[in-house]
Amino acid sequence: MRQLVESTGNSFTYRAFPTMPHSMHGHDPATYVATVTDWLTTLNRARTHEAS
Repeated sequence: MRQLVESTGNSFTYRAFPTMPHSMHGHDPATYVATVTDWLTTLNRARTHEAS
């Protein structure tokens, strides 16, 4: 999957949560929010970089 995404010019960051149940948002909301917020920040940075 990583090669496919990167071959289109997009970045790919893999984060593993080996002890986390499937429902991260229900089991550990703080980690879920931090993970999604970090991801959104990278999207924002990429958009800002493309605009300049």
